Amino acid sequence: MLKKEFASSKIEAGELNVIVENIMRQTGIRNPAEAVRQFNAGRWVFFNPHRYWQEHAGFIYLNVTSDGTTGPEWITRLEQNDCFVSRKVRRLLCSDDFKPTSNTYNIAIFRVNGGIDSDLNAVLGTFLGTFMDVYKLSEPSLEITCLIREKVSNDDIKNMGLSSISSRVTGVVRIGGKDYLSFNFVGAGPKPDCYGAVFVVSQVQK
Repeated sequence: MLKKEFASSKIEAGELNVIVENIMRQTGIRNPAEAVRQFNAGRWVFFNPHRYWQEHAGFIYLNVTSDGTTGPEWITRLEQNDCFVSRKVRRLLCSDDFKPTSNTYNIAIFRVNGGIDSDLNAVLGTFLGTFMDVYKLSEPSLEITCLIREKVSNDDIKNMGLSSISSRVTGVVRIGGKDYLSFNFVGAGPKPDCYGAVFVVSQVQK
């Protein structure tokens, strides 16, 4: 029986070291063994530099980074990019409960077939209850939703094969070709065939 050749057999030790250092740098994990373990376990996915998201095992992965932008500043920031911010989201952004951070977040978007309806909370709640421990998922904050809305264009949503992106906190949805950020977009437009449910996989403290 022929022995299987290691995939790294023709890679120099110095090159392997650079690969591990790159994994450590991009994950923010200082322990090289732990960084490689998490990468091999699928906790981290690296992206094509020409496309900032990656698809793996039914999920769409991307990263967003917060910079301490306050709630009122987010309203200005989004509207300067022609993004409509609903009245309810404005109230949440201007409330004392909104706490800006300075972190990098790893985002997983799960495809959900069928239209968005009144059972959205139940669908996401069931998903979290089933897979939270397996995939180490948590629900995104309003700040993270703003970061996603800013980074992910309507064309990107379409190229991901989705009609919209949503969470139980807020929704990012395409309406009439315009950017839109609303607290609840049930009935706001045609029901999509496939939307993306957003979750946070992990965060890297700066």
